Amino acid sequence: MLKREELETLLLREDLVEYLSKMPKEEIQELLGDKIARMVGFEQKNVHHCYDLFGHTLHTVEGIENKDLSQEELKRLKVAALFHDVGKPDVAKMNEKTGQQVFYGHADKSQEIAQELLTELGYSEKEIKQIGFYIKHHDDFISYKTKVLDYMKTHEFIREIDEFTVAEKFLENKYDFEKMGLDKDQVRYVCSKLAQDREPHFTSPMGIIDIKVDMDDVKAKIASDEYNADYRASKRDYELLLNLCRADAKAQTELYRQNGKVLCSRKEKLDNMNAIEKNIDDAYRRVEDISLNVRFEKNIIDEIINGAKENKELEEKEEQAKELHQEYETILNQEKDKKSQDQQI
Repeated sequence: MLKREELETLLLREDLVEYLSKMPKEEIQELLGDKIARMVGFEQKNVHHCYDLFGHTLHTVEGIENKDLSQEELKRLKVAALFHDVGKPDVAKMNEKTGQQVFYGHADKSQEIAQELLTELGYSEKEIKQIGFYIKHHDDFISYKTKVLDYMKTHEFIREIDEFTVAEKFLENKYDFEKMGLDKDQVRYVCSKLAQDREPHFTSPMGIIDIKVDMDDVKAKIASDEYNADYRASKRDYELLLNLCRADAKAQTELYRQNGKVLCSRKEKLDNMNAIEKNIDDAYRRVEDISLNVRFEKNIIDEIINGAKENKELEEKEEQAKELHQEYETILNQEKDKKSQDQQI
């Protein structure tokens, strides 16, 4: 397999798609290793895709926009693009109802594979975590829409794009809610409640989803710093992630049809990504404010609890002092009585 510098130089080629598309699979395997080579000729069998997995990957790498990027940012994004779907062959399953191949969990699997390969290539731990963040979260905004019908606005999966819903996703990624013991519905509830400061209600085809969460416990865990995500993404990371998301969308089918009906388009996906990007500043600021408020609330609660403890301790000490004083008075009186009796004798 190529060394790090050679790989990055390859990915920066302007004719990357044409150059590697003509190359036999055996040469791809020699250059990029087994995990990348197995994508060659791997048909995705999904209405969202017009290329095989390797072709989609090459078009995604080439689709990264070199606009306002440093050279290092450009390299890291292209490396993330190369590995963003590398885990798909491991999780591919056929949905019998739709006749479409699905790849649930492929982003996590791709991150896992990339971590191992990037380590072998000599990337630092910090670089691996950052690139891994882009890979793991490249599908984060797949359910975000600029146009959502009223009855869909509380759907468990769909989200209408605004600073509040974008902030929800930032919150999801900022903390390890799985470590807190929360399931996906509870996570959505917590992040929505924090982002919008109101009681959220979500629906599924079965009706309203009944979600119960101890928000005081969640806030305490958030403020403790023991449940922070492994990688704390910056605002810049989200700007770069949206660059990868756009490149991914551009490498997909222009019109998505199922049963002869157009479901959505490449343009619609790109419009969604652009709308999300416009909300990054406000959403990220909102998340920072939420984090500060949660800490502030915890500090106030801690002060109240500590104050109550101190008051209780003081009351207990005063009670002990009174008991000791009473014992002293009793002993003193007994001594006086004894002395008086001795004098009478």
